[in-house]
Amino acid sequence: MSAAAEKGSPYASYQLWKSQYKENQFYDPGSFLHSIRSLRECATAGCLDAQVELCLLYANSHLGGATHEQGIEYIKLFALMGRSRRLTAWKTRSRFKRSEER
Repeated sequence: MSAAAEKGSPYASYQLWKSQYKENQFYDPGSFLHSIRSLRECATAGCLDAQVELCLLYANSHLGGATHEQGIEYIKLFALMGRSRRLTAWKTRSRFKRSEER
């Protein structure tokens, strides 16, 4: 998984983020901030799952250094994002999962 993430796969990067951060309880604010920033990189690269996860964090006021207005704007843009783009992201993710199974 890490090899695919290093080669630039947004979905692999998100899966790596999930394994490193999602299940952990953060007692250190710095680690939590770093996890949100890492997730933001995955979302920016085009991973739909990361975008959804980031929207959930922003909706719960976990902004990772972004302003409240930036979080709201991100959620609005995601909600307005066209269905075709979501389908493209889903197809990319499905293709990655199939190649991973081989």
